[in-house]
Amino acid sequence: MASSKPVAKGNKVELKTFSNWNVDQYIAKKTIDENNRTYVVEVRCTLCTKYVDKLLIHPNIRGAAKDSVMTYVNGTNSVTKNNVLRHINSRGHACALGFQVQQVAEGLGKTEFKLIGIL
Repeated sequence: MASSKPVAKGNKVELKTFSNWNVDQYIAKKTIDENNRTYVVEVRCTLCTKYVDKLLIHPNIRGAAKDSVMTYVNGTNSVTKNNVLRHINSRGHACALGFQVQQVAEGLGKTEFKLIGIL
């Protein structure tokens, strides 16, 4: 979704640069068009958003881990490669991935996952 509202320079990254980070599978983006360029100005984690209720009650997701989850559930305008990759590699995001694998396993049956070596 593109908007034409200007933002502070430090809060955006060009869309073509963002696309090179290969995080589109879980990171949703808000974009703006400015001076014939498209910029990413906000990011959210769709996976953590999907499992936020489970993450917030998980015993290993406390303090900074919970803050990271909530930052990416609510959306952040601190769009840097370091910040996005830090979230993707965080304990909270890893836990959300685990919930997703568990949901898929329950849907397919654990036998199929044992056969391919996931469980």
